[in-house]
Amino acid sequence: MDKIFKLLFSAALLLCCITLDAQQPKGEGSQANPYLLTNYADLQWFAAQVNGGQNGICAKLTADIAANQNVLNADGSLNGTPSNTWTPIGGQNGRDYSGEFDGDGHTISGLYFNDESVNNIGLFGKTANNAHIHDLGISDSYFCGKDHVGGICGDFASGRIENCWSEVTVYVATGDGGGLTGSVFTNAVLKDCYSICNVSGNGSRGLVCGALTGTIENCYAKSINSTGTTNAIGWTDPNGNPTATNVEVKSASAFASGEVCYKLNRGVTDGSQKWYQTLDTDNFPVLNNSHGTVYYGYDGNVLKYSNSPLTPLNSAAYIDANGEPQTADNVTEITNSSSTLNAGWYVVTGADVQTGSLTCNGAVNLILADGAKLTATGGYRQAGVTVSGNGNSLTIYGQSAQSGQLIAKGGGQGAGIGGGYNQSGSNITINGGKVTATGVEDGAGIGGGDNCSGSNIT
Repeated sequence: MDKIFKLLFSAALLLCCITLDAQQPKGEGSQANPYLLTNYADLQWFAAQVNGGQNGICAKLTADIAANQNVLNADGSLNGTPSNTWTPIGGQNGRDYSGEFDGDGHTISGLYFNDESVNNIGLFGKTANNAHIHDLGISDSYFCGKDHVGGICGDFASGRIENCWSEVTVYVATGDGGGLTGSVFTNAVLKDCYSICNVSGNGSRGLVCGALTGTIENCYAKSINSTGTTNAIGWTDPNGNPTATNVEVKSASAFASGEVCYKLNRGVTDGSQKWYQTLDTDNFPVLNNSHGTVYYGYDGNVLKYSNSPLTPLNSAAYIDANGEPQTADNVTEITNSSSTLNAGWYVVTGADVQTGSLTCNGAVNLILADGAKLTATGGYRQAGVTVSGNGNSLTIYGQSAQSGQLIAKGGGQGAGIGGGYNQSGSNITINGGKVTATGVEDGAGIGGGDNCSGSNIT
């Protein structure tokens, strides 16, 4: 009788524990009040809800979460067979994740999936419109699948992934595999992330992503060992409109020096940045502001990265073509005496800078600082800003308020921006600021001078 009672009590206790483990976490699953995930049981519960059809719910990590311990050996190989097999969030039966998943700087470790017959493998299997995954690390994890296999997401079909990192091993049997995502499709943007990984198998393989038809910005990677792929991107769609900007494989020393951390922050060091690294202690950037800010500049005559403020380069902030803040280094200021602009970066900071005709020689990038105004006036048969001939181009950027001005006035028969008399305009791109261009006597506002053809204008 005692034995029966003890067995019944034990079974009841086990059921109680299972029930407790499966309880709904705090929160409502909305963007304003996401589910707060504290442990692996919470993460499994969340995955089950998404895979059950609630694919738009939101979550936020409140602690680091471990699914298994010591999944990978130091060389990235699998260390035995872990106890817990992960079920990816979304990606099966049309239930693709479309909510917000905020890692809040925490790490999920020890994820394990090993089945070469299944597609869409990673922490997330597949995303849909409005998915936003950010501020998250995946470490000590192993993902093996058929197609679309990645550390953060297997099939990154749509949405945004930003400020994430992975330290994983990926094996793809026949399709696309990557350290961060298996694929990045047309409506997806992957930015400001890095991966330390081993990616092997067949098909399209990359340390950042396996196949690209969408957009990747400012992402870096390093291979754990030399047995897998060494490319950042496995395959780029030649027929679509993919964009890969500052996507590079970096050395261990580039990570340890602080170079990658500084680049991930796009040069921001004012405390609003996401990435930190205590040099000589952290080998890689972390999402933890208790670690050091990485600066870049001169220590005397030595250009270096440091956790202490340095004498900055001649730099200027600008907003790029995608609306993202950037910093340009080695920038020359436009003054009243400026005339020829050789290839490089220039900035206008004065409230009333007036020049004669400016001539672009090579690829010239011009930043119109907020509150600044540049008036460039061409002489007879000159453009206000001459951009003509093969290899010469002008790209104009603004700053955050987009209040900087360029007023370009052509002389007789010259364009405002482009060619002078009998000169065709060249490549001119305006990404920001306020630009007013006036041609004279059959010269275009922006384009060719009198008696000549126009420009390539963006």
